[in-house]
Amino acid sequence: WTPPTFAHLPLLLNKTGGKLSKRNEDVSVEDFRGRGVLGSALVNYIVLLGWSPGPSGSRIFGMDELIEAFSLEEVNRNKPVVDPDQIAWFNREHLKGEFRSGSLVNDLRELVRKTFVGASEESLDSSYLNRVLDVLIERIHYLPDVVRLGNYFWIDPKVSRDQLSSVLTDFCC
Repeated sequence: WTPPTFAHLPLLLNKTGGKLSKRNEDVSVEDFRGRGVLGSALVNYIVLLGWSPGPSGSRIFGMDELIEAFSLEEVNRNKPVVDPDQIAWFNREHLKGEFRSGSLVNDLRELVRKTFVGASEESLDSSYLNRVLDVLIERIHYLPDVVRLGNYFWIDPKVSRDQLSSVLTDFCC
């Protein structure tokens, strides 16, 4: 039996330079998942807080790529700061990758079902959801952004006759 190799890494810090604390921030995996952060994006981000991939320069890794590329020799001693904006960026990049691979549609379908009870089967079709994602993918950082920014894909607007008449008058004449 060969014992595993252990390493101690520096504590994660918040943006003000203090220790990351669950008392002051939402930092548990469940908190990130609740906000719509993909597990692959969170792992990718956390690994890069204390490790440099070397000369390749790539920042976006799938799990298999991380396992292949990771080396304890490349772990650094700097004090890693957790930046929510960077997490959002990593999540967006991973969402784009999952969209291109087609694996995002089922998650979006479940989100739409929960958010828009009674959504038509037509609007839950994979082809329709892929077209919605195609329109919104560059504007989102988290999957729930799709239903927030694109709610018009699933609900009819509530417009009164007077509002419609005013818009048409302003637009046409």
